[in-house]
Amino acid sequence: MIVTVYLISPCGTIMDRVVLEGSRVRLRDWTLDDLEAYAHWQQPGHRWQDLDGPYYGHASAEEIPGIIERMRVRIEDGVLAAPRQNLAIAETAQDRLIGMVSRYWISKETNWLAAGIVIYDPALWGQGYGTEALGLWTDYLFQSLPPIVRLDLQTWSGNTGMMALATRLGFTLEGRFRKARIVGGEHYDSLGYGILREEWQARHPHGFQWNEVQRIEMRFSRLRRDALRRRRSNRRSPCGRCGPETGSRLSVGGEGDRKANLALPVSRHSAGKSGGDAVAHE
Repeated sequence: MIVTVYLISPCGTIMDRVVLEGSRVRLRDWTLDDLEAYAHWQQPGHRWQDLDGPYYGHASAEEIPGIIERMRVRIEDGVLAAPRQNLAIAETAQDRLIGMVSRYWISKETNWLAAGIVIYDPALWGQGYGTEALGLWTDYLFQSLPPIVRLDLQTWSGNTGMMALATRLGFTLEGRFRKARIVGGEHYDSLGYGILREEWQARHPHGFQWNEVQRIEMRFSRLRRDALRRRRSNRRSPCGRCGPETGSRLSVGGEGDRKANLALPVSRHSAGKSGGDAVAHE
């Protein structure tokens, strides 16, 4: 869901604030509270920098204070591009900064746009944050920029998390430039993924977040039916370890889903499965 919030600055200027609300992540404009965490993740030596276009290089420790100061000025001025060039990715629970999404023109003359994403903390990779964030961002770009008919993701063959994320969201691998990137003294392929507006709309006719909710509800419905079948089976054939009348809570989850508990009387050895994506961007 896209929400535009209008605020009044101390000098009386009306400022709009964009918020893209998901179940696990919130894409929003940057705040002054984000700057300390952002400065931390920009320091050299973090793992995300090994995946996020390492052939371009990153800011040095000496350059970071200047970058943060320029961000501070932009946030305080409240003058932001419409549509946004980038948004912060925050956890919905604590509104804590965990990454960012961005966009840039490959060819503005022909409305050829590319998107990028990075999740900073490796502890959050593989848990679905990147899938939801990039899905919300793709929705926003297609809705906010009617002239664009396609969206690109560009990465390299060493970034397997980004490759999997692009495929998961329906992007097609359209170009492979062999041995075009050098990382750590080794050659890698440069990869270009793309999705057309009509392809995205066919996958998400009611919007990305609506489809995610429907997918989760359908998954829970299947798990509920499976649990009921196991319950009936246990009553007919008592379980040797926990017996037919013993119940437990079934923990379930999936790619990009929160784990949830279904309070159903099932066998103790029932198990859910969890997974997700990785992710740094170009």
